[in-house]
Amino acid sequence: MQLKFNSHQGVFLACLFFLVPLLGAGAAGCVGQEEEWNPEEAVAVAAQAHRVQSGEQLFERETFGGNGRRCATCHSEETGTLSPADVQRRYAANPHDPLFRPIDSDDGVGNSYTRLLNEATIRYEFPLPPNIWLHDDPAATSVTVFRGIASTKNSPALDPLITFDTREPDLETQAANAILAHFEPTVTPTRRQLEKIADYERTLFSSRELRRYAHGGPEPELPRGCTPSEKRGRKHFLPNQLCGQCHSGPMLNTASDQFVLGPFLRITGVLAGFSGEVLGTTETRPTPNPMRRYDMVCPSDGSSFLCSDPDQFFPLIAVYQPRLENGILSMLAADPAYALVLGSLDGLGDGKTTSLWGINETAPYFHDNSAHTLEDVVHHYKLVFEAAPILATPLGGRTTMTAQEEADIVAYMKLL
Repeated sequence: MQLKFNSHQGVFLACLFFLVPLLGAGAAGCVGQEEEWNPEEAVAVAAQAHRVQSGEQLFERETFGGNGRRCATCHSEETGTLSPADVQRRYAANPHDPLFRPIDSDDGVGNSYTRLLNEATIRYEFPLPPNIWLHDDPAATSVTVFRGIASTKNSPALDPLITFDTREPDLETQAANAILAHFEPTVTPTRRQLEKIADYERTLFSSRELRRYAHGGPEPELPRGCTPSEKRGRKHFLPNQLCGQCHSGPMLNTASDQFVLGPFLRITGVLAGFSGEVLGTTETRPTPNPMRRYDMVCPSDGSSFLCSDPDQFFPLIAVYQPRLENGILSMLAADPAYALVLGSLDGLGDGKTTSLWGINETAPYFHDNSAHTLEDVVHHYKLVFEAAPILATPLGGRTTMTAQEEADIVAYMKLL
């Protein structure tokens, strides 16, 4: 007889299945050997399973008295995010779908949704730190940027950096701020509700290997590849190789030991995701955000490495067109990213490095959804290596990838 479960029952059973080995139940012992849970362990398993099930219901159904949006409005069950094709299907089926609300329209009042339909980006408004201002609007106290929707697969359980710019300290805070910014709620979520949502998000994975890893299993390994192209592509993802220099570690989001900009990353204190305008290829990959110039007074205590040693660092960030005049540091960027969290232009454009696991399912790419395909991503980095030859060191003296290397890397990324 074939047993079938609805999604809520499935989450409940999955939670039990993966909590058993964590609590030292029979699955962790020898074959045929069973261990009994003590009452406290049994209560803990049941309580956690109930929290996850309750969190799924909140994730899928709760609007908090707002504009009709739920967490599941933007985070699909299939990929944990939304693509332009997803958005267009939703609009064709129902133009009044809660995804389409004035706060994310082109004009802010709901007359059109061209950007959302074509790019699947969401509006974010962030306060400007007191020591950073817009060169063309010094009186502004905030800046608006458009970013793609981060996937809820893998990252909640396995990535300590919650958002692209790392501003959120934990999943519960991220959920609270997302509800406030995008739901227009009339009911404030309780801490208990936020914890349940976070518990549910930690059960979402793109593969069984990552689920096992999250529960104490072995680290996921790079697939071997089957075709000659996939096998050639794999070599680029080994530590210290062309792709592996930034995408190493169990989650393929950690810089390897010999990464040439390692000292720079240690200074900024963030895993930098070099994408978009960061390395100067916006002329070939337009972003949804306009390039704007940001100014900052250099701190007198020497804490800004860009202000203190421009000759060393300015060549690495030439795309930002940095200027240092009369103690004022000025730089150009489309999305200020980590600078708004750090409170210094030292972090301008920096963000966390995205894990590559499951990447074939989460197009479009980069924090602003400006690369539509994996081919676009790899071609972008071809231009990056040409613009910044120091990053092309693994190519052994060459500063550009061949068309075959691009194709091999794309073929391999589709396995991840």
